[in-house]
Amino acid sequence: MRYVLVVLLLSNSVQADLNKFAREYLGVATQVKNLSYAFEAQKISELVEKEKRDWNLSISETITDSELDPGPFSFQAPGQETKTTVLSVQKENLYGGQFNISGTLFEFDGSSRNGTPTNLKTYTQEMSYRQDLGSNFLGRLSKLQLSVQEKTTEYQKEILNSQKSKELVNFINAYLDFKRDVTLKKLAEEAYKRSQARLNLVGRQVRDGLKEKVDLLSTKNSHFAQDEARKNAFQQAFASKNLFETRLEKNVSEDEIETYEIKELKLPKYEIKDLENNHDIRSVDKKLDYLNDEIERTRKAIFPTIQLTATYETNNVETLDNPVPDGTFGSDNVNKQIGLNVVIPLGFTNERNALKTAKVNKMYADYEKKITKLQVEKKFATLISQLKILDQNLKSIVSRYNLAKSSLAEYNRLYSRGRVSLDQVIRSEEDLINTEKSFVQYKVQREKAYYSLLDIYGELTKSFL
Repeated sequence: MRYVLVVLLLSNSVQADLNKFAREYLGVATQVKNLSYAFEAQKISELVEKEKRDWNLSISETITDSELDPGPFSFQAPGQETKTTVLSVQKENLYGGQFNISGTLFEFDGSSRNGTPTNLKTYTQEMSYRQDLGSNFLGRLSKLQLSVQEKTTEYQKEILNSQKSKELVNFINAYLDFKRDVTLKKLAEEAYKRSQARLNLVGRQVRDGLKEKVDLLSTKNSHFAQDEARKNAFQQAFASKNLFETRLEKNVSEDEIETYEIKELKLPKYEIKDLENNHDIRSVDKKLDYLNDEIERTRKAIFPTIQLTATYETNNVETLDNPVPDGTFGSDNVNKQIGLNVVIPLGFTNERNALKTAKVNKMYADYEKKITKLQVEKKFATLISQLKILDQNLKSIVSRYNLAKSSLAEYNRLYSRGRVSLDQVIRSEEDLINTEKSFVQYKVQREKAYYSLLDIYGELTKSFL
């Protein structure tokens, strides 16, 4: 199925400060670093699976001094000492085989019994290879298990990309809220200054007898309201600043934030693309990949274990001399052995239950993919509709803002000539303030929608890196 994405291109004149903050957030924030834990743990699991077939060196030494009754079939009498030293090297391969080479030195020291020498040394050298011919024939289970680990790593990587992108969206939203509130704080301060100037003007006019006292009372009431609004704006900007600094993990000055300007906007064009790189959709596809391999692995495990073993062994026994030189490979004392071992679980209960579990996991992943694709489609459609309306509203609000400014200036002029009431001036002032706030709100909503769109497209993080 084909998806489309509307990509909004940022203008070059904005977001320089956001670019700086976003790159810093992605690079040093603890919250972002913590997201990589599951991915790093899975990479280690994959590495363990790959390197568990490495060469292994085993060294052991056992000394026995037993007072047990040896029975009629042992030459060792109670109180006699033995020492067994084993050195071996093993190596598994990905194809279901295991190679082993070992050397064993057995030393017996004790009194004679029925003509048995007091001192006896035996050295045995053995080389063997075991090949699985059953469920893991030619390493098919081992290869599938490695494939599961590799694909699980790809899945965790996609999950990490998705989480980082969504955390970046949250960070950007915190930045935009901070920028919005700093702008509203600036606008509230400007409205307060206009209110102060109006109060001074009306106060002089009342003293001069040009205006009624009721005008002064109304002006003071409006001025107090603007003062309250200014204080609220200061408090909201302070709260947004703290939230933003918490995410960035450092203090930020308001001077570093570029406020919004209410002016004619050059709205970017739409670009249509496929939504094939969405992190959520890709992650559930990666999950299905490794679950399919897991089903295949558990299905092939329902088969007998058949192992073919070939052994080549040499040894030498000495009573006085060192037995090692004549007991190594090439000695005349040779034993060759081939064996076949078959293990058939009755009912394959564990294997069948593992297959059922794998199938259930895949079934839930199929449901997850279905709902994920639906959620992405609906969110995408909502953002596109939202962006279209916001673009129209932003064009309209700029025109309304210019009209509101001109209207306020005209009402002030007419009021100074006594041709309109003070209430009309105050309403015009409130209309200008509401228009300014609406512009800022629309602009923030549009930018949030834009970055959410980049998140859906899977390009948000790399757009800053």
